[in-house]
Amino acid sequence: MRKIIAVLAVLAALSVVAACAKPADRVDRGDNPPQQNVTPVPIAPPTPVRPGPKRFAVGEHARLTLSDGSTADIVVSAIKVQGRSIVATVTYQCTAGVVSYNGLDWSARAADGTELDQAFDMGVKNQLSTGELAAGQKVTGTIPFTGSSATGVTVTFSPTVSPLAYWVNP
Repeated sequence: MRKIIAVLAVLAALSVVAACAKPADRVDRGDNPPQQNVTPVPIAPPTPVRPGPKRFAVGEHARLTLSDGSTADIVVSAIKVQGRSIVATVTYQCTAGVVSYNGLDWSARAADGTELDQAFDMGVKNQLSTGELAAGQKVTGTIPFTGSSATGVTVTFSPTVSPLAYWVNP
């Protein structure tokens, strides 16, 4: 009986030692897959935060780079009341690549922050349509918005989801 207890004590001690051993101390019996050298993957630096839209005064030209890499000089030359609408006059001049233009790329806010809807106003002439400009080509058009006061109106150019520039009327 003493021999059995002694053998059990030795087996228990060996089990404790085996369980507490470090992985490198354990004997590989061939039933474990081989260890692979793991090379740490460097973490990419954070993507730089894209600056917000650039602010311009009415009449000030903006040289903008669009998402496809093309560039254009764009200016809002006037924001004024015309009939029942607030009308922004915009000019695009393509300087490199091909620049698309569209009146729906523009939005406006009143001085108090109220968003102004684009207006369907037959009395406003030369409304900006849609099209493309090659380098050196230029187009000017008007965009009517609902509203009765042009003071403090901000007109924003957003050819993609994010606005690129805005013009503030004094």
